[in-house]
Amino acid sequence: MAGALLAIGTGLSAATRSQVVAFILTELVGLGYLLAGHRLVLGLVQGWLPPGVADALAGFSFIDHYEAIARGVEWIVGLQSGNGGWAAFDADNVDHYLNNIPFADHGALLDR
Repeated sequence: MAGALLAIGTGLSAATRSQVVAFILTELVGLGYLLAGHRLVLGLVQGWLPPGVADALAGFSFIDHYEAIARGVEWIVGLQSGNGGWAAFDADNVDHYLNNIPFADHGALLDR
């Protein structure tokens, strides 16, 4: 979401002469993108826009993507090992016998 707001702000800053106007427009457009997928806004928009346009507008909403972002954050946090380090393959993998497997990446199977 931050990247999208930065892109919107950069575009609006290039289109206007005033940075204050660009900031205010960025906040309004960002709020529009945030609320575009909300049920109340969709109910209002579907009354005067064709169904395909209303669905496309809902697809641009940031709200629809929060669930996927939350799953990704949960997955990344789950890779943190008990000692505070971050795992590349498997959290808390301390089974040293894995390094004795022939051709097993020369003892690099453990996250240290």
